[in-house]
Amino acid sequence: MEYSDVSLKKQLIITIGREYGSGGRTSGKLLAEKLGINYYDDEILKMASEESAINEEIFRMADEMPGKNILRLITNKIKLKYNFKTSRDITSPDSLYEFQSSVIRELAEKDNFVILGRCANYVLENQHKDKVLRVFLYADFDTRVERIMQQEKIDKNDAVFKIKKKDKKRNDFYKYFTGVDIYSPSKYDIMINTSTIGFDEVINILLGFLQARGYLNTK
Repeated sequence: MEYSDVSLKKQLIITIGREYGSGGRTSGKLLAEKLGINYYDDEILKMASEESAINEEIFRMADEMPGKNILRLITNKIKLKYNFKTSRDITSPDSLYEFQSSVIRELAEKDNFVILGRCANYVLENQHKDKVLRVFLYADFDTRVERIMQQEKIDKNDAVFKIKKKDKKRNDFYKYFTGVDIYSPSKYDIMINTSTIGFDEVINILLGFLQARGYLNTK
């Protein structure tokens, strides 16, 4: 079914978890555009920076990095750039995560949006569960390699290395802050294999799921 015109019946938040190369960012942007709602990715870092008065660069250096590695990396880079003598002014990994989580929860109080990553499905799991659709996108490894080669203009070996590194980094980050594996089916309402379908089909699947859940007015 093609959804030519849709509108929301009630507040909706869509969280998108994804494997690197599965099309999470593209799908998220397309879905937000189709629904006429906001799309958030690293905008959350800027908002967290503004709310906390912590330099945005610190959030970006810590982005999607497991907590046990964040503090050392940030401390070293900030010391080099600003010649800090101690790390006493560097915010803890858990605090950086909580600032982001706070921004997400505040947005969820009133906004309709699609958000990519940032453990948002976990952050909103209890407080706003009734208005959240939790999505996970994945694809077979060869498909992801081909996509990353095309998107990044890199060769196969570099693409394989980058995918493995990104997947591990994201899973380590997710597991550190949530205690569970990023691939746990219980943390999602729908998981879609994007290996053999285009992004338009992904959007139609999600719109159909939203309609079944009673979120959409359709024409």
